[in-house]
Amino acid sequence: MNSAISGTEAIRTWDDHSIGIPALCEKFSTNIETGLTDAEGKAKHAEVGDNALTKKNAVPWYCLFLHEMIGFFSLLLWFGSALCFIGYIIQPDKDDKANLYLGIVLAAVTFITGCFSYAQSSKSAEMMSQFENFIPPIAVIIRDGREQKIDAKLIVPGDLVVVKGGENVPCDICVFRSNEMKVSNASLTGESEDIEIDPDLKTVKNIFETKNVAFFGTQCTAGSGVGICFRIGDATVIGQIANLASSAESAETPLSIEIERFIKIISS
Repeated sequence: MNSAISGTEAIRTWDDHSIGIPALCEKFSTNIETGLTDAEGKAKHAEVGDNALTKKNAVPWYCLFLHEMIGFFSLLLWFGSALCFIGYIIQPDKDDKANLYLGIVLAAVTFITGCFSYAQSSKSAEMMSQFENFIPPIAVIIRDGREQKIDAKLIVPGDLVVVKGGENVPCDICVFRSNEMKVSNASLTGESEDIEIDPDLKTVKNIFETKNVAFFGTQCTAGSGVGICFRIGDATVIGQIANLASSAESAETPLSIEIERFIKIISS
């Protein structure tokens, strides 16, 4: 958790967008006209790995469901329901169905409550799969001076990435050529208005306020642009946020603490 927080806070210190395109090209050993060569791209990919978010070890859905059904208080209710059924079976007067009805109600309430709890807990488990949907399957890059389509997972820092209207940005890029390019950062920052990319404007220190950067997972809504990839996969802004979200420890609220105390008192 501490590592995830440190990674997210470090975003404030990124300066790739402000050092200038020549310095960025030198940093990633690329060429602003021809990009990387195929050989350089393959070598870098072998070094840095795929442009993808690391999948966390997820608990199987049936384990989550079972956990909600056999909690301490749930076990007491299941046990009480079973006793009611046993009491109805062994009682001599079968016309008195009080135990039968009580057993059915206890079982139904326990099952329905467990289903609601599972529905809530499964939402956090689906978070990473939603993040993974942000990366497009195919991306257009410039290598050896020509545009080519490749698997977006094969993009490496230093690649010249071409993004057009309607496409998702496949990595964090510093845009140096824009044709009325606009991006929607709604998936990242929640901003409702599209941001117009303008590489000619003076850059600012805060990477979220500069006009020459398009982030992984955001959508190009209009125009087109070309940029230098400077972050991929888990190292991107959304990769750091996804890491923080999946590492977050669920803190107990005052209400949940009181409910836990109430359950212990009732159980006793």
